[in-house]
Amino acid sequence: MPIQSAKDVAIIRANRSAVLQHLKLYRLALIDIECALKMDYPKDMQYKLHERKARIYLALKKHADALDAFKRTISTLSDCKLPLERKQQLQMDAQIMVGMLSKDKNVLNSKQSDFNLDVKKVRSDYLPELTAKCNTEYPNASELVKFEFNENLGRYAVANNDIQVGDTLIVEKAACSVLLSNYSLTHCQHCFLKLQAPIACDSCANVIFCSELCKTKSKIYHNHECGITQSIWDSGISIICLMALRFITERNQEYFQELYSSNCKTQNVYNQVLTLVTHSDKRSQEDFFHRSIMALYLMKCLEQSNYFTSDSTIDFKYFIGGLIIKHLEILQFNAHEISELKMDEVYPKRVDLAKSIFLGGAIYPTLALFNHSCDPGIIRYFHGTSVIVRAIKNIKKGEMIAENYGPIYTESPLYERKRILKEQYWFDCFCMPCMQNWPTFDNMNPSILRFRCDAQIKCTNIIPISVNTDKFFAHCGLCDQNTNILKGLKSLEETDYLCKKANEFIEKGDTTNAFQMLKKALSIMNEVLAPPFRDYTLCQQGIRRCLLDLGNKTNF
Repeated sequence: MPIQSAKDVAIIRANRSAVLQHLKLYRLALIDIECALKMDYPKDMQYKLHERKARIYLALKKHADALDAFKRTISTLSDCKLPLERKQQLQMDAQIMVGMLSKDKNVLNSKQSDFNLDVKKVRSDYLPELTAKCNTEYPNASELVKFEFNENLGRYAVANNDIQVGDTLIVEKAACSVLLSNYSLTHCQHCFLKLQAPIACDSCANVIFCSELCKTKSKIYHNHECGITQSIWDSGISIICLMALRFITERNQEYFQELYSSNCKTQNVYNQVLTLVTHSDKRSQEDFFHRSIMALYLMKCLEQSNYFTSDSTIDFKYFIGGLIIKHLEILQFNAHEISELKMDEVYPKRVDLAKSIFLGGAIYPTLALFNHSCDPGIIRYFHGTSVIVRAIKNIKKGEMIAENYGPIYTESPLYERKRILKEQYWFDCFCMPCMQNWPTFDNMNPSILRFRCDAQIKCTNIIPISVNTDKFFAHCGLCDQNTNILKGLKSLEETDYLCKKANEFIEKGDTTNAFQMLKKALSIMNEVLAPPFRDYTLCQQGIRRCLLDLGNKTNF
């Protein structure tokens, strides 16, 4: 596809602004107008854009901006090539609007709005603050989190203090991210935002961007990938392989030359990635062979894209090939999927009816340190390619903070979870649901409640009680004390009410109030009962939905 001239692009963006105005996508229309005016848009037609901008500002009730745009319409009409009669009519119409708006003292006394034309503001994109201060060693994590190490568990996250449901524990930008080819013409190649008014690459028809900013940021890697993107996709290689390549293309040769000569001493994100687990000591010769073949293919892609210069030595190329092999090893165990919620077309506010869509892959060096549990204590969601991690249950100081690598006890039986984790991540899971063989949701016995012993001493025993019991107390065989069942049952009546109200809020699309209800209900349950049981699971699922509603989502 030939590179278009600035004039051609300006005319295309100007024409599209008229379509966007008609669709009432006013912010996007204004972005196109501003772009066209900054580029080589014909001077004799600029009056059209100023008049269009004025009409959009009127629709947005930005009257001070509209007044200024109508004045610009009049001044630019002097350059137009319209017939005199038509030109005079347009001048008269604009002057009438200037006169009307100028009579309004509120408009004259008001300043022009700081109406933000950043396309990302369309989805109110923001990154939340961490709960508590930053961890001094891992600044993307809250100080509520600390990381420990032992031979069996490796590095893992632990609660440095008591953690409550909803606490934000990690806010981390991706160290590397790659969009799936399926979404290359619907989502921004750089930030994964779904688009209504995309910006094309200057040299290929394979990718699009949400803004000039993302287009500029992507140049460092896309300039190398542009000519080979389609052939890479056609090869059928995995997203892991694409990420292994992206780690190289998003950094220039000078960076790797410093790393190669051991002069790169700064502790940056890439260096943190290189310290993640690879399990090289457990790999077979066949495994190394397959990764070497893939690294060789990716090296050929780099050569084809002119990544290397005439000064690149064979030893330096071997060094880059070795890094690609290490990337492939690291990404196998540490990469995460980036997702978005696709809202229901009939009920676009109902998060409980939304579907999660897998958009691409990324790696987060801090999040990668969290170990797995089939009963995770956190949920992750995404703003663009950044990840937000929040607690979905209360976690006491000193307890492990675990995420989930895929299989979860409520959905998959023990043998299935163990098989998946062994095959994909090379470890045997010894989390509590696996050790105690907790039932899946469908197999949970609704007639049995699991009461926590409420003895004054710290007793960890769980007492199974039938929901039809007529007793007020239950005896604990571990601490020889009695637990008040009646008190617990009464508190659960409150959780029933809270969960019902939360569901009503969710059906109305009000996830903020629903979350507060569910958070309170789960805290009450935690005081009295211990999972697994159905109401606890449903409450947690509701909390997950409410938090996912804060991340990537699309209604179109």
